[in-house]
Amino acid sequence: MPTYDYRCKNCDSLFSVDKSMNDPNPKTCPSCSSIKINRVWSNIQLKGCEKGSSSGDKNCGVSCSGNCGSCGCG
Repeated sequence: MPTYDYRCKNCDSLFSVDKSMNDPNPKTCPSCSSIKINRVWSNIQLKGCEKGSSSGDKNCGVSCSGNCGSCGCG
């Protein structure tokens, strides 16, 4: 299940919520109960590579042109 990060505008608290995309967003800050919260957008991180079935190449699940760098595709 994805983890979403939120920041409270009232107390500046940062908190995370594990929820599906269809679940409602949190209504209040768990620290101060303020309703002034915003979602914090962060980068998506891909972990690991899978070995391709027919070619033997690694596949990260992202579009790579040669070498992805950290995951070693290509």
